[in-house]
Amino acid sequence: MAFNNAFIEERVNKAGAKVKCVTIPLENNHLEPTDRGGVFVNWTAWANDKIKSDHTHLINLDPGKEVREQLKAAGEYPPTLGALKVDEGGFSHVGKRDEATMPLPAAGNPAPF
Repeated sequence: MAFNNAFIEERVNKAGAKVKCVTIPLENNHLEPTDRGGVFVNWTAWANDKIKSDHTHLINLDPGKEVREQLKAAGEYPPTLGALKVDEGGFSHVGKRDEATMPLPAAGNPAPF
């Protein structure tokens, strides 16, 4: 998953230890801060019968119809997060599991760094 202008930096956590962090600018990445201190990312699952693998849908960042159409006209597409396998039993994640999907701290609790 590629975000515009994202970078890795070292920060000092509350215990004084250095930790590596990923910084992703909200602007130009279609990320919206929430009133609970989190970040909203709009993902969409698209049916995909062209890929010959175990999954049925691709999960993409959904920047909105206008931006999506601009990207498509330029021969580009929104970033892909992963894939799902959907069948009569529901859905399951397919592919690499990513630590970036770990839950955010509860509202009112500061991040651990």
